[in-house]
Amino acid sequence: MIPLRSDTPCPPVLRAYMNRLGLEGSVLREDVSLRLRVDHRYVIALQPASHGQLALLATVADLAAWPSAQTDTRLLDLLTQSAGLVRDHASGLVIDDQGQRLQLQQVLPPDTEVGQLEQALEDFLNLLEFWTRACEAMEHRCAGPLGVWP
Repeated sequence: MIPLRSDTPCPPVLRAYMNRLGLEGSVLREDVSLRLRVDHRYVIALQPASHGQLALLATVADLAAWPSAQTDTRLLDLLTQSAGLVRDHASGLVIDDQGQRLQLQQVLPPDTEVGQLEQALEDFLNLLEFWTRACEAMEHRCAGPLGVWP
């Protein structure tokens, strides 16, 4: 995971995005992040990262909820799928520092413009939906009485 920063001022692109949406600085969390709830289902965090970058971050799955015997197999399957998408998408799967959540993460450079952020958010949301459904499909494949896993 890219180191996230709570001691960094709000990146200019985040401030400009908030202005475009008509949001006040008071909506920022203590760690200077902005949380967006999309479709009443997804939460995307926009927060400062090192060197003036902006990180997009969202939880895809709670690893603690997975049967421990299947966690490595599931992660291997997901990361294999992720490798096939790396050429076409800037975001990727990561595991949080506590090893409890599978997350989608993308880091935008310091010179990102608001239009580029909006495009990145659109692509990020599409991938977030894809990975969330992929994880949910794994739950259904393993939900039978035998817990069959390919």
